[in-house]
Amino acid sequence: LACQNNDSRQGHGCTNPEATSPDLMVNKLTLEVDTNYSQYARCNIGINGTDQHGHACKTGTYCCFCGDDGDKVPCNETVGRENLFNHWSDRGSFACRDGSPASECYRVNALTKLTPDRPGFWYSSLLSGYCGAAGAGANCTWRVTAVDKIVTRSCHSKVFGDEVQA
Repeated sequence: LACQNNDSRQGHGCTNPEATSPDLMVNKLTLEVDTNYSQYARCNIGINGTDQHGHACKTGTYCCFCGDDGDKVPCNETVGRENLFNHWSDRGSFACRDGSPASECYRVNALTKLTPDRPGFWYSSLLSGYCGAAGAGANCTWRVTAVDKIVTRSCHSKVFGDEVQA
């Protein structure tokens, strides 16, 4: 929605190939995870030599950093986890008012689904901790146990959007 309306508040989101490529797929996987979680890894694809968050990143490759934006803290092998209720509640107030772009109302409605009891989480699983990687040893922290579903991004967006609007 935001990219259709040229919403400048989206930052690089409307030019990010991870979000805008026409051939994106969404995978639902079941993972077995060591639950000794670490800090969430912020992983982004390099565009014009940067990850769009202040880090150098070769174009077309994934670069991951832990810590706040601008930090260059390397991540470890454990799966990272971020509490979304806490993450977004620190970002100030969001409001859907008369005249607000549809994308802002969509975001607000999505965030109202989060509560302290049902906070939602982002997870980051890095190749360095993947038990199926070549040379993975005793320090691996996650593995894929099932590929449950693979759908196009457009299908996922419609189903997710219907839930947010409910």
